[in-house]
Amino acid sequence: MSALAAAAARAEPILSLTDIGKHFGSFTALEGVSLDLMPGDVHCLLGENGAGKSTLCNVIFGVHQPDAGAMHVNGTPYRPKNPREALAHGIAMVHQHFSLVDDASVLDNLLLGQARGWLNRQREAARLREVLESVGLTLQLDAKVADLSVGERQRIEIVKCLMREPRLLLLDEPTAVLLPAEIDALLDSCERVAKRGCAVVLVTHKLKEICRIATHATVLQSGRVVARSAAPSAEIDRLVHAMIHRPDHERGETDDDMASRLSLAESRSPYSRPLTEEVLQIDGLSARDAEGVTRLEHCTLVVNRGEIVGIAGVEGNGQSELGAVLAGMASASAGRFFVAGRDMTHASPRELTQAGVGIVPEDRHAVGCVTGMSVADVSQKAVANL
Repeated sequence: MSALAAAAARAEPILSLTDIGKHFGSFTALEGVSLDLMPGDVHCLLGENGAGKSTLCNVIFGVHQPDAGAMHVNGTPYRPKNPREALAHGIAMVHQHFSLVDDASVLDNLLLGQARGWLNRQREAARLREVLESVGLTLQLDAKVADLSVGERQRIEIVKCLMREPRLLLLDEPTAVLLPAEIDALLDSCERVAKRGCAVVLVTHKLKEICRIATHATVLQSGRVVARSAAPSAEIDRLVHAMIHRPDHERGETDDDMASRLSLAESRSPYSRPLTEEVLQIDGLSARDAEGVTRLEHCTLVVNRGEIVGIAGVEGNGQSELGAVLAGMASASAGRFFVAGRDMTHASPRELTQAGVGIVPEDRHAVGCVTGMSVADVSQKAVANL
């Protein structure tokens, strides 16, 4: 056994979770979750949407308090009441949604909340450059955050955490909105951080990322651990199967049995017939932003009843603008679109809703929710506006 392997074998977990449980009312978000996070590990947390991954990270970071179980940091009981206490224990987290001040510079955002008293900006800027160099990241410190790309903003959030020299870094789906080159740079940085002895938890759905970087992986389903692996790249098929595993399999149904059952169900499906009933027609639709820059150009598409049409592309290729125009939240600069044969190009959101159009926005917090109102109040308001 090498000296490095021997040292790893003797190392104790940075964080241990034992039978963690969390409920929101009658809903069980986590149940009996146990996990050890070791120094130098990149531990990928896997599972479908709603499996409990973000909730588990938020419990570790002190956003939520567990209803059951125990946590230990280097063998010492750990139960943070808030994120500040988690940071004091060397645990930092990069959330799915950014918490940056758009009108401030990169440097100001990085220094916000990091120190008290009189700040020596020149000295702090030099320290930040050292942090950036150590993890292979680049940032223009005097740039305004509002002018930066999504990938650059993600880097700011990561550097904010690394400035605190954490022992455990939690990354909740950090690559979801990044370009391929930005993903590669982020994964390189994760590896560098882990080599310094930090434990990294990466929440992701992307198999390539798991194969490339994960030293360990844990799969959650309905808030429970259903699979673990100490060799994720070699066991990726087993991990994927665990992510989508269903109770029918647990009752003894084989893969062939399931394939036959799905084939029979498909033959009986009303959507297996030819699709000729046009629901949506988009004809040469274009849109410009507030500065007159074309963001969507000559988009043409037909969607028939029963179809599920996917529109693919990295962020910034017009998907957001297309959704905004179809929801009546932005105006088309050219072209038209029809709903069930009716021209709705200049319709208001209320008219589109009455015509049967619904939208789930990509930023559900900023656009899809009124966070100061209850679910009941929002529902009543929506019905009253129809």
